[in-house]
Amino acid sequence: GLAKGEGGDGMVVIREVAGGCLCCAVSAPFTVAVTQVLRRAKPHRLIIEPSGLGHPGGLFDALSGEHLGKALELRATIALVDMTEVAQRGELFHSEAFTDQVHCADVVVGAKADVATAADVAAFHEWAATELYPAKSHVTTVAHGALPLEILDLACGPTAPGPHSQHRERALAAAAAAGTDAA
Repeated sequence: GLAKGEGGDGMVVIREVAGGCLCCAVSAPFTVAVTQVLRRAKPHRLIIEPSGLGHPGGLFDALSGEHLGKALELRATIALVDMTEVAQRGELFHSEAFTDQVHCADVVVGAKADVATAADVAAFHEWAATELYPAKSHVTTVAHGALPLEILDLACGPTAPGPHSQHRERALAAAAAAGTDAA
């Protein structure tokens, strides 16, 4: 995953943390990398992209824990979803990482509105309205990767992930109650 921050001088700082699952293998290196970015770049905003492998609960735990929690003001967890994949209901929907990330997100953004068909967009909105539990604080679409900055300023909602093991159990129970498959 990348630790990316924009410094006070407009400079963008990118720091990659390699090595596997954030919550299991690299939590200490991740905390060190984020701390280094915060101290050196003094960013106004820190954006973390955990790739497809990072469990959002583990990431939330690391960012709100004793080492980083006092230095950061967490905002909404955002899941970026390819709308054409939602319409196809392909392999992505059988991925535990995808399911966990979407269920833990406060905000779900449908990407690729510039190439998605009207049916893809409709399928995305139907899926977001009827199959995502808990309900998301914000659902929107973007074209050409142009995410409005105000999305980044949305506050963590009541659906924000808590400790990852407890959150996973809650997400599974909520998905089961809603009739979706979170595993």
